[in-house]
Amino acid sequence: MLLLSIVRATDLTVVMPRNIARNFAGEGGYAIVEPEFPLRDFFVGLHWSRRFESDSGNAWLRG
Repeated sequence: MLLLSIVRATDLTVVMPRNIARNFAGEGGYAIVEPEFPLRDFFVGLHWSRRFESDSGNAWLRG
């Protein structure tokens, strides 16, 4: 879980499920801020290298 270290060491933020955020916040130094946008209206997109186009694991994940 490198995410904790990245957020702590930078001015970046992350959007994640509330139950996971609560676990992180329990470690101290983090704040949970509810976003000001609708939580159900977002697009999920995938990007991958053509090098992995025929990789069976990658194809499974895309499916």
